[in-house]
Amino acid sequence: MADLMTTAEVAALIRRPAETLRYWRWRGEGPRSFKVGRAVVYDRADVERWLAAQKRITGSGTEVGEEPAPRDRPRHGGGPDPHHRNPARRPAAARREAKDPQAATLAADRELAAAETQPGQPGNGAA
Repeated sequence: MADLMTTAEVAALIRRPAETLRYWRWRGEGPRSFKVGRAVVYDRADVERWLAAQKRITGSGTEVGEEPAPRDRPRHGGGPDPHHRNPARRPAAARREAKDPQAATLAADRELAAAETQPGQPGNGAA
């Protein structure tokens, strides 16, 4: 028969609050669990396998003489540079101009005309 553990026992083993295990269960994360009647239980072998997988995934140290594990993903989570702005979040006018080059030309003409009509602006001939 399987050696079953309660949520409180698993929480004590991994040194996390029971609420964290409940949250992980809700999200479909953490060690595999199931219900016996109304009680949520964990098979000790499943918990130990999950812990071993966590150690492989997140372990940072190496044994003596062991090569460090290669990173299978960039530190910042993959994808484009996290500091690069999302082009979909550009202002609406910029998105319209990107779709219609003529709109960009018209917008540039409007900006140039506005600069020429404002006195005291550098570059418009008024001093």
